[in-house]
This record gives sequence, structure tokens and C-alpha cells, in this order.
Amino acid sequence: MNRVFGRGLAILLLVWLTGCQPVAAPPVPETAHSFTLSTLNGAELSLTHLRGRWVLVNFWATWCAPCREEMAYLQRLADENPDDLVVLGVNMRESPATVGDFVAETGVTFPILLHPDDATLLAYDVRALPLTALIAPDGSLQERIVGPLDPDRFTFSPILYTPPGYWGSDTPQRPSPRRVGATSPSPAGPPSRPNLRARSPQSPDVSDRAGS
Repeated sequence: MNRVFGRGLAILLLVWLTGCQPVAAPPVPETAHSFTLSTLNGAELSLTHLRGRWVLVNFWATWCAPCREEMAYLQRLADENPDDLVVLGVNMRESPATVGDFVAETGVTFPILLHPDDATLLAYDVRALPLTALIAPDGSLQERIVGPLDPDRFTFSPILYTPPGYWGSDTPQRPSPRRVGATSPSPAGPPSRPNLRARSPQSPDVSDRAGS
């Protein structure tokens, strides 16, 4: 009897001690790498100047078929959320003339940035195209999506978002305002670009990011 009582007491003590342990703090969101790049019209744009708004950074190239197909949806996101979302297209080091012709052909109006530096490509781990990074108004990196955005699975609505800590550390955060989905990335890169090689039949690998 005493042995059973002792075991029960030990279990209760263990449960009590476990319950008194401090609750682990939620992981700190990763801060998105900041960059300043030239736009197609010759101006400069800095990511830090866009704090307070959602930012969708899309790495793309004109030779990437999924990138080309995705442009219409990116333009739609920009048009439907002018006050809350900034869409940025970061071209993978093609000539301004090539990029300009594509923009004129497709009617893209959101900012197109040119010649990302190696630090930016490494920070966002750009290995396949297209690649999209979703950055929250507080500058935290919310999502990194490889492959074209799927309009049936990716939606944007800023209504439910609040920056981490807004409601206090003891209050659960509101859910993030998105459902994320992507299909396969670009099947191949142009053979003339030595800094790009096919990682698989469905996914090019931007392997030599120090080149070009």
C-alpha cells in the first residue's frame, strides 16, 4: 500500500514540476535580407523603405517559362492590393534592353529590379526560378516559395496580420493572411548561361551565383 501511495505521489510531483516549467518563447522570425537595387527606369529602390507594407519579392528571368506565365498573376496581386502589397520583380542579371522588351510586351507595371548582388541571391537562397519571398510589414521573412505561385492555392489578405508581439507575449498571434502553394519551378535554363545548370528535369539550379 505504501509503495503504491509513494508511486502515485511521485507521479503527481512530476506532473506538478513539469507544469511549473516556463513556457518556451516562440521562435523569433527571420529578418528578411535588405537590399538596394536599380530599377528598370534607372532609379534605386531599397527594401527597408517599404517597411509597414507587405512585400512580395519575385526572382525571375525572361528565359524562364514558368516565370513568364506567372507575371500576369503577380500583376493582378499588385493591382488588387495597391495599399497593402508591393510586388517587386528581381530579374536575374539580364540586359535592361531584354527586360524592357519583356515588360513592354506583357504590360507589367510593378517595379522591376536589375542585377541582384551575390549577397542577396545567397540570402534568399536563389537556386531555382521562379522564387518568391513574402515579407511582412515588420520586415520578417514569412514565406519562401520555389516555383510559380498557384492562384488557386496562394491568396493574399492583410486583414488578419499583426506584427509579432503586437498583442503582447502572452497572447497568441493572429494567423498569417495567406495560403501558400507553388507548382514546379522552371524546367531548364538557357545553355549559354554558365551560372545556371539543371538540378533536375524540373528544377534549374542557380549554382554559380558569384558569376555574371
